[in-house]
Amino acid sequence: MKGKTLLCLAIVASMLLGLVMVGPVSAQATTIGVEPASIVNPSLGPGSTFRVSIWIRNVANLAGLEFKLGYNTTVLTATTITYGGIFGPSYFPLISTIDDAAGFCFYGIMEAFGEPAFTGSARAANITFSVDSVGQSVLDLYETKLGDSASPPVPIVHDVLDGSFSNMAGVQYDLTISVVGSGTTNPAPGLHTYDQGAVVPVDAIPDAGWTLDHWELDTVNVGAADPYTVTMDTDHTLTAVFVEIPKIPSVTLAKKSAWPEHHHYSIGKDEDTSNDLFAIVYNNGGLDIWVKVVFTVTKDGNGIPVGDFETAPMLLQVGAMSRCSTAFVPPSVGKYEVSAQAWADTNADNVPDTAMGKIKTFSFSVVG
Repeated sequence: MKGKTLLCLAIVASMLLGLVMVGPVSAQATTIGVEPASIVNPSLGPGSTFRVSIWIRNVANLAGLEFKLGYNTTVLTATTITYGGIFGPSYFPLISTIDDAAGFCFYGIMEAFGEPAFTGSARAANITFSVDSVGQSVLDLYETKLGDSASPPVPIVHDVLDGSFSNMAGVQYDLTISVVGSGTTNPAPGLHTYDQGAVVPVDAIPDAGWTLDHWELDTVNVGAADPYTVTMDTDHTLTAVFVEIPKIPSVTLAKKSAWPEHHHYSIGKDEDTSNDLFAIVYNNGGLDIWVKVVFTVTKDGNGIPVGDFETAPMLLQVGAMSRCSTAFVPPSVGKYEVSAQAWADTNADNVPDTAMGKIKTFSFSVVG
């Protein structure tokens, strides 16, 4: 399997379009692959023929394509390449050749001028092989190129899915699937037996709060492609390694949480104003966390600092809300402006050290 290709369309296609290709962009889950992916049939002896198709799946805005398909010339001979219909009845052929000496087919097409680009899944080409001997062959897709209809066109990122052929009788191999961490696979963990040459896709299914970190094929880290495809050319072990998704702390002040809830409020200078600064903190993150609220007080609309007043730290559970308060006695008459900010512990030392969430503001006046 060649993996993702980031190359531009063939030069001849670019010349026909009168455009120069630019760098790649992401196209999620787009594939070009051989179908059927695996042909294991001992009855296909010398002199027999069979056909495979090249399918493009989950593509958007496709305007042109190109590929080479390699094969084992001691076992197979490619005899014909025909159009698969992906662009409908009208299309523009770019190249269609078979080099049996080198063991590959080379094929390229694009949408007819003025026709809409293709979106979806469809067959791009059909290739017929004749069987020369008993054996096996990888049907190796490479130098695959998909381009969109932009001006200039942009290569479409895609995965490449090879195929295989075998007419050898009675050969089977075991695939042992296991998991590390919390999750499962499809096929399920356990022992599975496949015919020689079978191409087996294995999906990772993490449990909630977990994700696939990587696969290990025969104890070797082979990346995190999902699904991961195993070609059964011998016995194999495949392990899905899941890791827990880190939980993220997050706290905020609830709506109408800071006193007073009105924009402005007046109190007499002789009134008891202790314990009158409070806010309601909401833990909307993934961890129980220590929190506090800091009230920054200024005076008379000029930003004259009065001071910062903090509530005592408290442990707030996930999804919980709590009222945090601190005493404040105005030193004199006048208008006081207050901003309230939630703080949370982000380094597990039980000390709220990081400001989080929106700042709540309010004001009040102390009158004579």
